Amino acid sequence: MDILLIHPPTILDAEQSKKSIMSSIMIGYGMLSIGAFLEKEGFNVEIFNIPYAYSLGFTEDNIFNIFKSYNPKLIGIELNWIQFSKGAIECAEKLKEIFPNTPIVLGGVNATIFASEILENYRKLFNAIFIGESELTFLDYINSIEKNRDLSEVRGILRIDENDRIRDQGPAKILKNIDDIPPYKLNIVKPRLIPPYDIGMINTCRGPCIHNCYYCIGNKNTYSSSLKSNRTNLAVHSPKWIISQIQILLKDVKKLSIQDYIYCRPKNVLEIAKAMQKENLDEKVEYFNFAALPGSLNQEIFTALSRAGVDNVDFGIETGSEKILKIMKRPYTIPIVIDSIKHSVKSGILPKTYWLVGLPSETEDDIEKTKELIVKTIKLGALPKWITPLCLFPGLELFENAEKYGIKLKLKKFQDFFTFSTTQRNIDSWYPSVITHETENFTVRDILKKSLELKKFISSKTNPILTYQMKNLENYFKFHPKFDENILMNRIKMVLDLLKYTFF
Repeated sequence: MDILLIHPPTILDAEQSKKSIMSSIMIGYGMLSIGAFLEKEGFNVEIFNIPYAYSLGFTEDNIFNIFKSYNPKLIGIELNWIQFSKGAIECAEKLKEIFPNTPIVLGGVNATIFASEILENYRKLFNAIFIGESELTFLDYINSIEKNRDLSEVRGILRIDENDRIRDQGPAKILKNIDDIPPYKLNIVKPRLIPPYDIGMINTCRGPCIHNCYYCIGNKNTYSSSLKSNRTNLAVHSPKWIISQIQILLKDVKKLSIQDYIYCRPKNVLEIAKAMQKENLDEKVEYFNFAALPGSLNQEIFTALSRAGVDNVDFGIETGSEKILKIMKRPYTIPIVIDSIKHSVKSGILPKTYWLVGLPSETEDDIEKTKELIVKTIKLGALPKWITPLCLFPGLELFENAEKYGIKLKLKKFQDFFTFSTTQRNIDSWYPSVITHETENFTVRDILKKSLELKKFISSKTNPILTYQMKNLENYFKFHPKFDENILMNRIKMVLDLLKYTFF
């Protein structure tokens, strides 16, 4: 092969990696897109999903013995989410032993955030850190290797130069028309996905969100600086491209999910939904998840999405306190949250809600307001899915100006965040090492206690949740006749069962 791309485990030890507190199997679609683009350019590419191989019973020795039979010209390791930080480093160390003369590069969101620090500390492992969108960077880099050209002309990388200094070679070149990136095929990934992990993630857009939420790395004010991107506006794939991606994915999977900023462009969402309806794609889909900001989509769009096959939506509501919503710059109010839940249920889409604790200026009273809103949304037909302590990373407004918001940071350096890789599940769901900060009102211990308190509060509402969900079943069936009561109620019960064990 020409290029081997690695999705690393949280840590290299197979058995310990399986016990991670954070999900590890899902590959970022940035790497999937890179693989598809490079294949289009004539390169032989393989993406190897190590944590998924572990889940199938492969051992570390099994996997790296497979790699020994390869002869790649370039190896890329993904560091998209922070829980892979230690595993990415350990993979690089192991791969460097097997391929001492093959360039190894690192890329992804957290590789970009911590690029200088990673390269400074691990300069013997990585030939370069790829910054931001990397399709064209990979193409230029592999072409330079093959043609023995000077790497100093490759944009979008940090590397150690001839004088043993870190050299920043400027922001990456990007494809202005993102439809030039072909839809990805799952057969590029090894091993092949099987249930329950057979879900296809659909990338509909790229670039900054139009909003400025202070805890989000993708907000319009920090996107270009934190992710070192010169993509200044949200770019959206055409409906034709998205339909093509869905059709390709449905050859291998029956579950789909859209988890990006497409809700920022309601007109585009409506166009996509109508295009999906024309293709009757809902007949082939068993599960279709969509993420939306409260207030971003109206009744017409929810109905169109439902008729296109979307059957559940994730709402990041975060808090029941109007005061905290304003501090975080969330672009909605509590009445708008209520309206969004109503629109979703009326359209036959199950609304799932996500909530945060450890927010700046949050008090006991704000936690009580969150409980009140959780109850109100339950009565409307929403399903509380996730309680998450707020995580702060470099580049975020709340991280960079922590003191201004009464925040005391507990984790700051790249290696501090290795705790997200090494911390393992425990029966009490007590994880103080991965709480990134304290607030003026809540210590690490307080944040953990409030997280558990909200989980127990939701668990105490299990019977009312099931009762209100039963009332809405007929409406779901009206839009999704392929479902039956057992399918929907089993999904709902699974979410409630998992809530107590999930942390991030």
